[in-house]
Amino acid sequence: MNRLRTWQCAVPLALGAIALNPLAANAASYSLGEAADYNVVVLGDYDMFNTDVQGKLAVGGDFTADTFGVGERLRGDSHGTTLVVGGDVYLSNGKVYGDAVYGGSATVAQDVGFEFRAEDDTILSEAEISQGTPLNFETLGQYLKDLSQSIADMALGQTYNEITEPIAGGLATTITSATTSVLYEQYDDDVVLAKFTGTDPIENVFNIDGEDLEDFNKLTFDVPETATIIINVEGDDLDLGGFGFAFGDQDCNDLSVHYLCRELSENILFNFAEASTLSISEVGWMGSILAPSADIAFNNGHINGTLIAGSLSGTGESHLHLFNSDEPSTPVPEPTGVLSLGLLGMGLVRLSRRA
Repeated sequence: MNRLRTWQCAVPLALGAIALNPLAANAASYSLGEAADYNVVVLGDYDMFNTDVQGKLAVGGDFTADTFGVGERLRGDSHGTTLVVGGDVYLSNGKVYGDAVYGGSATVAQDVGFEFRAEDDTILSEAEISQGTPLNFETLGQYLKDLSQSIADMALGQTYNEITEPIAGGLATTITSATTSVLYEQYDDDVVLAKFTGTDPIENVFNIDGEDLEDFNKLTFDVPETATIIINVEGDDLDLGGFGFAFGDQDCNDLSVHYLCRELSENILFNFAEASTLSISEVGWMGSILAPSADIAFNNGHINGTLIAGSLSGTGESHLHLFNSDEPSTPVPEPTGVLSLGLLGMGLVRLSRRA
């Protein structure tokens, strides 16, 4: 394993963390706000080729798409606008299953269609694309960035213990907190298994280093099926992919349980608060990704969840399994500087080690 990190505090932080963390008053609420209704939210530009977004798509900058589909799994005509773009649109050889609205200009080829479909896949009616006032992406972007940082800051109120033991041909490292543990099985330079175990029926929060995530071969989750799983991933400029997922003893590569895994993935949120660039490839990703400051290149794979990015490019497909967050019930998170100053004043100490 490249690097394992633990957090410890010079003095207890439980009361201070509750007072300063805007999520702590309702710890099970991770509302994505206006983004909760969208399969993909890109705050900047999105270049899309030879793939589709099965649900709604919101793009704050320019949207360029060729050989594409947006809203492929949406049925009926009551879901509202399917495609929202703050800037210009450049569309060719594709279809939008619903109305589209843009804030700049539109260049749309004749081979692009707009329509509403019924449950039996017949055409209900024609849809339209028009210029209008889309989402306030500046406000939404700030909300998502503050939310991402607030979720990441939850780790500051926890203490972790780490134990490494030899196993046949490798090492087993277990990192535990009060209600969670992560087991890493490492052979040579490969982390063959990372097992996330949590006992809380409401929420289980894990914190891992992005350099370790780059080495994983498989991620396994052993938590109550009703629980929200939050995985805070530290680090910037990460190259991720090539790993599989499992829930308990259910391997998601097994086609007989693959769709069950997709349903369970609606409870998982990977939070990349520090990332400015992410490369994701060769993976069937189980869970949502919150990376509002990251330029993401997503190719040769798909995500079963909500995808939130600073910008997005590539051929990665987004399946309609939205993050199962609560309805908006908390205010926009306060700027994270308040929390950081409070914790520094209380004597936070960060320890890191290399295995």
